[in-house]
Amino acid sequence: MPKNQSKPDTQKKPVVQKPAIKKKPVSQKQPVLATQKKTEEKLMQEQLRSAKANTSGLRFELEAANYFRSQGWNPQRQAKILGYEFDLFDEQKNSWQPKYLLVECKNKGMVTAEDLIHFVYKVTLFYDNLPSSYSKPAIFAYLCYTGEIDEETKNVVPRYMPVIKLLKFE
Repeated sequence: MPKNQSKPDTQKKPVVQKPAIKKKPVSQKQPVLATQKKTEEKLMQEQLRSAKANTSGLRFELEAANYFRSQGWNPQRQAKILGYEFDLFDEQKNSWQPKYLLVECKNKGMVTAEDLIHFVYKVTLFYDNLPSSYSKPAIFAYLCYTGEIDEETKNVVPRYMPVIKLLKFE
């Protein structure tokens, strides 16, 4: 090898690592816009209103259940029978043919025709899906309420009175 030429560097040079740059943590809280804040407040108010309604609805269902217990029934709350949910339900099998109690509770200012028709629909489907026998069992269906009944509902009620009875709680 000529003297002028240098030998190729066969030794490995140590790799120098650069110090890691620490990134500032991104704040989890980002600025909340006024519209977002109002939306969140509305959502919280709605959840609170819903919780209060559930509580007062539960209280009313318990009051109605106590009433029906005093009448000889033993109602279950939130019963799902034959695929239909009723606020209160009982089946009495103490005779040769059972009797059924179906109750819808409405703890609100105004009971509408839609509320009544929806209940009638559930009662009708329940009745139609009972096993057929010589004669169908007796059904005692009540729409219990605390508020008022609008005019349209008052006009609808007579058509269903033999089946559905209205019971106002004060």
